[in-house]
Amino acid sequence: MLLTIMLFFDKSAAPSSKDKFPTAVKPFIAWLNTHTIENRYALLKSYETDRMDTLGNHGGNSPLLQLKTLLQYAIESESLRNELNSVVA
Repeated sequence: MLLTIMLFFDKSAAPSSKDKFPTAVKPFIAWLNTHTIENRYALLKSYETDRMDTLGNHGGNSPLLQLKTLLQYAIESESLRNELNSVVA
């Protein structure tokens, strides 16, 4: 959740990413809070399957497309970099 909050308010995030936040990240966080992570490598695939079932969207666009873009912005964000540097220092 920390990553997503930083992304949403990070000045380096693209304006288009802020528009995607409610539709891409909020459902993922809600899903993540109700699941036990057994295999972190399969986490996104499991979310994709469950979300597509919920939306009845099999054969449509993957919910991971926007989510992965937003996570990439979060990983590259100035806020995260500063936060990680303060923890390490």
